[in-house]
Amino acid sequence: MPSVEKTIFEKKMEEYLQSTKAAHRHAGKLIAFSELMKAIFGITSFEIVQNVEEYVKTGGIMVLKGRMDLHLGQTILEFKIDLDKELETGKRKSKGTLLS
Repeated sequence: MPSVEKTIFEKKMEEYLQSTKAAHRHAGKLIAFSELMKAIFGITSFEIVQNVEEYVKTGGIMVLKGRMDLHLGQTILEFKIDLDKELETGKRKSKGTLLS
């Protein structure tokens, strides 16, 4: 059976998953994600760093309030260390961050 070479995307995703499993702190997961974003989409560290732990409070049609782990464009990301323990907290935090 001929070997199938993995795409760059597949390799980077595997590296990312290994990194996040090894990361036991919030910062480690964020670093792993930023490396993935740089490798896949060419996003610079500056674009990521300026949007980490950003506090947002606005009014209007969309109401944002709270502290986001990472804000890239129209996407808000929350990183969790133990999803089994933190899933409900993450859901509550997401609802509190973005109210429509």
